[in-house]
Amino acid sequence: MNSRASLLLICTLVLALLSGAWWMLRADGDQAPTTPGTVQNDPAPGPASPAVLPRPTESPGDSRAPSAAAPATPQVLSARGPALAQAAGRVIDRTGRPIPGASVTAFLSGPGQPYRTREDQGAAITSGTDGRFLFATLPVTSELGIEVEHADHAPVLREPFTIGAGELRDLGDILLEDGLLLLGTVTDDAGKPIEGAVVKLTDLQREQRGATPAVPLSALTDAEGNYTFAHLALRQYEVVADADAYAPVTLVLSMVLGTSDGRWRQDFRLEKADASLRGLVLDSFEKPVAGLTLRVSQRQRAQNTYRLQTTTTGADGRFAMSDMASGLYDIEVQSPLVYLDHTLQLPADGDEHTVRVQPALAVDGQLRCATTPPAEFSVRLRPDGRSGAGLLGTGPMDRAFRETSPPGSFVFDGLRPGSYRFEIYAEGFAVTTSSDVILGADVPVARLEVYLLRGGSVKGRVQPAQAGTRIELREADYDPSLSLESTFPTAPVHGLMVLTGADGSFLLQHVPPGTYTLSARPADAPPLHVRDVRVTDEVDTDVGALTLPLGCTLSGNVIGPDGRPRAGVRIGVTSAMHQQQTVTDGEGAFRMLALPPGEYDVVATPGNLWEALQFEGRAHVTLSPEQDLPVALTLAERSAQPR
Repeated sequence: MNSRASLLLICTLVLALLSGAWWMLRADGDQAPTTPGTVQNDPAPGPASPAVLPRPTESPGDSRAPSAAAPATPQVLSARGPALAQAAGRVIDRTGRPIPGASVTAFLSGPGQPYRTREDQGAAITSGTDGRFLFATLPVTSELGIEVEHADHAPVLREPFTIGAGELRDLGDILLEDGLLLLGTVTDDAGKPIEGAVVKLTDLQREQRGATPAVPLSALTDAEGNYTFAHLALRQYEVVADADAYAPVTLVLSMVLGTSDGRWRQDFRLEKADASLRGLVLDSFEKPVAGLTLRVSQRQRAQNTYRLQTTTTGADGRFAMSDMASGLYDIEVQSPLVYLDHTLQLPADGDEHTVRVQPALAVDGQLRCATTPPAEFSVRLRPDGRSGAGLLGTGPMDRAFRETSPPGSFVFDGLRPGSYRFEIYAEGFAVTTSSDVILGADVPVARLEVYLLRGGSVKGRVQPAQAGTRIELREADYDPSLSLESTFPTAPVHGLMVLTGADGSFLLQHVPPGTYTLSARPADAPPLHVRDVRVTDEVDTDVGALTLPLGCTLSGNVIGPDGRPRAGVRIGVTSAMHQQQTVTDGEGAFRMLALPPGEYDVVATPGNLWEALQFEGRAHVTLSPEQDLPVALTLAERSAQPR
């Protein structure tokens, strides 16, 4: 295998580790075509500067036009939001047969790190006898996603995609796999099996994304101490093993790479809960601290597990925890008011230990501008984690202020020692970032002045003129060709995005001074990217007329090593400036819309990791403007194993 192919596979593995799922599809991307888009060129010249860089569309996934026939017996859901768009699809198994009774949940999908955020849109619906489902009303212009679940298969995510007003979006076939089997044994410290131990499993990806929490799965060990969980997705899970008279242990499993046989083994060793930990918490004035929450944890490095407990101090500042395993424990304080100034470890030996805490730090800020500071504004905290900076407790990173006295003053408290910056958001002003603020025990309150900027504006127009094209600004070094963008797309800087009007014109106002990459993303054509857009405070920047490129279509079929059409194969196309992905449907077919013209390497990779290490299909194609090119791919043994 050549170095480029090896690098591509390595990048794919890294993406899976970060996202918590081996195949996290970015179906439909920002586009909503149902037929290949056709855009006529406008001969008017664009601006001489800045430089224009053609950029491919974000991965549209399976964007095939919906069939004329309506789903046979799907359950229909009217979700929250404008009743202006619909989405349909079909749930199938690996053989291409429909799966009835699958639960399908629609949600708003937003940018976030390391996972996209998720806001469920109403209750789940159920696929019909033919595997089909239909969401009757979904929000327009919002990025959406769906999760499909079934008791006999692993859950699958399909995101993000957008739907235009009045459009019925066909999401194609949603392939459900058998998933992984998690099994193991729970024993005591002598290696004897523990019968009746409780093992609980929680999907961390749902919690980290802000989704509606799922009920944790539970299993009881048998007489040999064995437990099992079936049909797990390639995600991260928290597993807790507990039994009477034993200290519980917790483990985070990153199952994103799968296994060769679909089975993942995890054993647990529990120790007797025969120790206790007691202590007294004092503040910097040697006074007891009441009602303080303490988090006590112990890492078992040999097993990659940990023990975790929380407690609260009483009115006298004392705390006591029993039923613990012996050993040293890390102590953390969970409070917006106080913090520990150094890492603290205490033994569970029954003696009383003293814990001393320090008062939280704060920044006393004042906004300045040429006129009276705004009466309403918000402040976003930007801590430098490398310095140890961070917010104490679970307070908000964004805080709103109104009618402060004096005008424009604010206090941001509950901070740890370290380095901070603050972003100020106020109507009529550009987002303004403060200079660095250093906090330490010797500087409990720091003074800060922020001079608000009006910002500049960026204007222009797209040609041919069309309404609804998204105009976005990102950092100057934004690279839209990275494969990472198909999983974790970079959000517009400070949310700077507008839609073009009916004449194709656009205006972005109150843009902070700096250099940016401007992206024009039409619904039915490849995006266009403009480099080196320089913005100066209170100055208009005109990028002129931007000619949108004409898109191409690539379609085809994938045949497996057995000579049969293969569903669920990931199709990736890569050029010097673009990377895009989709997945084959139940008949092994795929279709990619709105590709920019150019030369592409096309790679077909099986959805199962271990098959992906053995088989692949490859082709090299050249796409011309408005061309619809068919390509046939056959999965064959790799010429060399990836390194």
